[in-house]
Amino acid sequence: MPSCQLLHAYSQGMITSLITPRDAHWGACIRVIEGGHSGAVSAVAASPRGHWITSGSFDHGVRTWNAESGDLHNAMFDHSGDVTSLCISPDSRFIASGSQNGEIYVWNVATGAPIHELHRSSDNVQITSVRAVTYSPDAGTIAAGSQFIRTIYANCVNSVAYSGDGSRLVVGTSEGTLCMWGTTYSSDGKTFDGHIGDVWTVVFLQDDRTAASGSADWTIRLWNTDTAECVRVLEGHTGEVNSLCVSAESNIIASGSTDCTVRLWDAQSGEALNVLQNHTNWVFSVAFSHDGTRLLSGSSDNTVRIWDLQALSAGPESMGHSSAVRCVALSDDLKYVASCGEDGAIILWDIRRPKALQRKVDCAQGIIYRVAFSPDGTMLAAGSHSSINIWYLPDFTLRTTIKIKLKGKEWVDKLAFSPDSSKVYADFDSGTHPAIWSCETGELLEYESNDWDKRAIRFREDNGWITDRQTEKKLCWIADSKRRTFYSSPAETSRGCYYACGSLTGKVTVLDLSALV
Repeated sequence: MPSCQLLHAYSQGMITSLITPRDAHWGACIRVIEGGHSGAVSAVAASPRGHWITSGSFDHGVRTWNAESGDLHNAMFDHSGDVTSLCISPDSRFIASGSQNGEIYVWNVATGAPIHELHRSSDNVQITSVRAVTYSPDAGTIAAGSQFIRTIYANCVNSVAYSGDGSRLVVGTSEGTLCMWGTTYSSDGKTFDGHIGDVWTVVFLQDDRTAASGSADWTIRLWNTDTAECVRVLEGHTGEVNSLCVSAESNIIASGSTDCTVRLWDAQSGEALNVLQNHTNWVFSVAFSHDGTRLLSGSSDNTVRIWDLQALSAGPESMGHSSAVRCVALSDDLKYVASCGEDGAIILWDIRRPKALQRKVDCAQGIIYRVAFSPDGTMLAAGSHSSINIWYLPDFTLRTTIKIKLKGKEWVDKLAFSPDSSKVYADFDSGTHPAIWSCETGELLEYESNDWDKRAIRFREDNGWITDRQTEKKLCWIADSKRRTFYSSPAETSRGCYYACGSLTGKVTVLDLSALV
């Protein structure tokens, strides 16, 4: 991946124009802090006033950074084992960090000097790996999750959180349960059952009546803390949920996972809002800034990323398809780009109006495999497993529906109009003979060999680089989340100086390369 400076040059230099709405995943990541830690970044936190951030790593170090520039403030290396957790005191003066070999240090933020090494308060408490540390709201107490937490619970505690008023403490355990007590321990605790794997992370929402937990079972659960009942299950991650955090208003939950993504959720409805995909390895930790406009993430790829949440697109239309793109096509007059995907949708983009979609049609036909423009620019055809539909442009009025019968899971593999735009041709991926129909009537015509679908593709993507096939010159680099769907060469095309592609994540990208050729 090019450096941040190169990405900044591309975005600011106006050399390559991005025609379609910008990718929220790319645009939201405003800084990558790399080259500081030499091991996985296991914990991140933002200072209450937002001026600096901190990170802990398997390189045994704790570091503080300027939140705007990413410059290093202090590096602290007294730990003799991997740093597994950290937290910032409410007054921003101290950092507490825990390590894999049971150490807990308290650091002076201003100087980077260790001021305390905490030891167990009783011989009845054995500390091995410290998996979680947190300050109480009044900064008077530090709670740590480890092999034991006091003597009241005797299995591995993976996570610890105080309620906002400091009166309750909730922990997540290796048995898949949450346990909650009053901080005076004057009454029996509550047990929350539901997860079927380690509970790696727990947080309270602002009202303290709801807690959230993330687990090795790939789910996030929301709990009523008064009744210990699970009120909602959030599903979408394809790996263990390592970390959760809640925005200041408690309206957004962020989660980090071993599936290498960060996900944002509506805390009330449980709706998935966004997926941030730039990390290349497990995401261990996530943290909101105090004002909720930024998000930090730490990963096994040894980086800390800072995300601008205000840059994220809110609506699905500006995001493109909700699943993999199968095909993209550019009209001959370079007015439109069309895309189709596994979500059964066809999207028509107006290149002259880059901030909005021209039209989005959801078809009740399953996967749409191919789209094609007529040479005269008046029609768009789309092929599914059961039919070929032809629409008039630009109003997307349905002109003709051609019913087709295919074998098993066969699909439309090629789709093209005749040069005079009066006929449409289709070929199929396994066995069914190609055919030609009248665009006007949908009547099956006598087949004639043709090369209607043969188009010279000048620009292609190769290992992230858009390359001019005429000169073999590398023109610009494109992020992973934007690259063409790997199993579908029709998911990229070019015409004139435009290049278009659709990705596995559903994004459609159109580049104007005229300044580079």
